[in-house]
Amino acid sequence: MSDTSLHIPVMLDEVICALAPADTGLFIDATFGNGGYSRAILSSASCSVAAIDRDPDAILRGQELNDAAHGRLSLFEGPFSQMAEMMENTPFAKVDGIVFDLGVCSTQLDQPERGFSFRQDGPLDMRMSKDGTDAAHIVNHFGEQDLSLEKAKQLRNLTNADLEKITQILEDKEGELDLFSDFSLWMRLTYKMDVQGISKWVDNLSLKGRKQQNLFLSYAIKMVRECLIYNFASHTLLKTNENEFAFLTKFSPFIHEENSVMITEKLEESIKAINRNANAKILFFELSLQMVKFLRLKRKFAIK
Repeated sequence: MSDTSLHIPVMLDEVICALAPADTGLFIDATFGNGGYSRAILSSASCSVAAIDRDPDAILRGQELNDAAHGRLSLFEGPFSQMAEMMENTPFAKVDGIVFDLGVCSTQLDQPERGFSFRQDGPLDMRMSKDGTDAAHIVNHFGEQDLSLEKAKQLRNLTNADLEKITQILEDKEGELDLFSDFSLWMRLTYKMDVQGISKWVDNLSLKGRKQQNLFLSYAIKMVRECLIYNFASHTLLKTNENEFAFLTKFSPFIHEENSVMITEKLEESIKAINRNANAKILFFELSLQMVKFLRLKRKFAIK
């Protein structure tokens, strides 16, 4: 397939201007597709590009450009969500710029056999990576329970990193603390809008070290995701102890997809702030007020 028959990125000039490629520079094209951005970056300077795409067809199409780049293009097959893992131990662990062109590649739309086309008939495939269960099987054979199970598995995968981090820190005796007690008390105080109780809780957590504060926030993210898993699917997928499970039966009704995203984002922002040596007392008090707001959005059941 010739270059002229492939899709040309609409904002190519603007992106190249923003990246300002220079000789010896390192860049990542997180959505390689037909290689429009990678080709332009490589043509702009004597730099190198790591190109990522989960579609094996895109990787195959990239071989011609790879040969022409004489070692300046590296192709990686996989989702850009795994970028950090793919770039680890490569020259691209630290780069000068990253470009994302999100969406379906026009070539995928033009090939009816891929199942993305709006204009042409074809099998209902719709697998970006050509791997796993196709859309036709899901539509025709999956029930509500199957869909819930798939959702829960995704959430479980998102939680694994937090669980590993928590386990690792807890192995260090200096990092031990009663995470469940701190978290469950925090949830009850914020639900009841007990300002005086929240203030005392904040004072107590503020006196603990940064390491323990980070651990608490990671644990909070884990528990929010456990609530989603509890709501969506079989309880056998949960990784909780008896106390945590009992708490989830009361607290999970307040966690749904929309506010769980907002809560998780705030918790992740707080971890970054703690690592920047932010004022812990102000940070945790503001976070508590945000939690009051989030819980009020879903206040249908009483927590005693």
